[in-house]
Amino acid sequence: MEREKNLKTQVLVNRKTNRVASISSWLSILKARAFLKRDFRGIAGILAVGGAEILRCNKLSDKRKSYREFPHANETIRLQANALIPILATMWGQQLAAHREPRRLEFAKWIHTELTNGHSRAYAFACAQNFHDLLAAKRSARWWLDQLQKIAE
Repeated sequence: MEREKNLKTQVLVNRKTNRVASISSWLSILKARAFLKRDFRGIAGILAVGGAEILRCNKLSDKRKSYREFPHANETIRLQANALIPILATMWGQQLAAHREPRRLEFAKWIHTELTNGHSRAYAFACAQNFHDLLAAKRSARWWLDQLQKIAE
């Protein structure tokens, strides 16, 4: 994933404390910007009316977004899970009885049991693919079900 180091965003800062204001939402920032640009026509004009009230106690300021050089551990685990799910689905489909209809919850439970069993075929495949972070995390069946839901969306 390509991330830029110098991403900036505007926030509302309290004039007295110089901290990010509690009212600093995207809509409040739009209202303040509209008022500062003196744009009183159309939708921006409606926003500008509320901007005067907001800017009485606050000011607009640029803030640098936080940046991580490396992806978060949970992000790595999710990426590994997304790469592994199609292969696991094939393995599960091969051993599923012909008369049984595939269900997501049963699949999630199967993944959980297979990846916690150190002698299973799925566990061996995950080790061969260097998905050690995913195996060490020992995610629950519910977590796997959530991952399947995100893929389906």
